[in-house]
Amino acid sequence: MDQPARRDFVRTLGVCLVAMQLPRPLTALAAARGTEPASLARAEWRCVEAICAEIIPTDRDPGAAEAGCANFIDKALAAEDAQALPLYREALAAIDALCVDAHGHAFADLDGAWRQRVLTAMEQGTLTGWTAQMARAQDFFATIRFHALLGFIADPKYGGNRDYAGWKLMGFPGPLHMVGGVTPEQMIGRQPVMPVWATTANDGHGGGHR
Repeated sequence: MDQPARRDFVRTLGVCLVAMQLPRPLTALAAARGTEPASLARAEWRCVEAICAEIIPTDRDPGAAEAGCANFIDKALAAEDAQALPLYREALAAIDALCVDAHGHAFADLDGAWRQRVLTAMEQGTLTGWTAQMARAQDFFATIRFHALLGFIADPKYGGNRDYAGWKLMGFPGPLHMVGGVTPEQMIGRQPVMPVWATTANDGHGGGHR
């Protein structure tokens, strides 16, 4: 990701971080049970995972795949966002069906160039063969993009942001209650705030907030 694109992306993540201030206790509970699918079928999970990997690709920094964004979405759809599950089921089936019709493979089995073409057409409202009735392709793309971004920067206890990938990219140290608050010197910039991923790396819990 070049520097201008990275700056724009980090700004977008900052907006999403505000949206994650509301607690998601049911999502946290679902995530605590493990990484096996809680709401999505295997084929649906693969499609979500592939879409997220194109929205937040892996380059020199970890992307959606490393951060576990698909796991976050799966757990959210089993909890606070359960009302969106029927939309996901219908839309994911529509995506795979049109990809099979046009290219002979489900979305997850297409190469990156074809995946990007499909998602670009969805975003721009020019995708042909869309059969889902609950939302336009454009609207579903906006929904899953928002969820992917949330999964990238949410507290790891919700199933995404594995190894604090999103927070590290943003330079976000973690919520104040997780970093032990701040001192007056830290508030005026004389001392750095110790990020939560540095403290968890030292205590053996680098995979997420316990």
